[in-house]
Amino acid sequence: MNKARSENSTQGEQGEVKRFFPGQRDPETVLLEGRPSLMPPLLALAIITALVLISGVAAYVYFSWNILLLLMGIAWLICLVLLDGQGIVELIKRLNTKFVLTQKNLYVQSGIVQRRNRTLIVGRIQDVVVEQGPLGIALKYGNVRVETASERGELVLNDVSNPLGWRATILTVNAFATRGKDQTAYAM
Repeated sequence: MNKARSENSTQGEQGEVKRFFPGQRDPETVLLEGRPSLMPPLLALAIITALVLISGVAAYVYFSWNILLLLMGIAWLICLVLLDGQGIVELIKRLNTKFVLTQKNLYVQSGIVQRRNRTLIVGRIQDVVVEQGPLGIALKYGNVRVETASERGELVLNDVSNPLGWRATILTVNAFATRGKDQTAYAM
């Protein structure tokens, strides 16, 4: 790995020691790294695409004899195509979001055009809550809400895969951080 990449890169594997931003003094060990689950937008895209295809065939076959019904079918198709485009934007947003847990901090990096970086100090975390709906339980993804006493209050890891694993690891690292022990040996 070249020197510039090792100093400024946020790409890496679990257990890798790296710096997360230029000028950071001490590199940190990555304990857990992930992205939001792609399942919700992919499922929505599949359903909307199927509806577009079905509506297109129905508009052509059944409504071609009546211009008003044909126009209503075309309007429905346009709405569905716009929804499909919105799903693609959501998918791209998820691909450009990353969650990283180290022995000292929890980092969330997001954004397509403009990057947003958020950092929570692990030792200041007060509670970690997992929120899952029925689909999230079945497909093993959910939101992990990390609460602190800071001014911003909380950080939400949206639609993370294996949210219970993230919660357990965050709480374990937090327990060691508040005791002042080295927790690098406890990486998942």
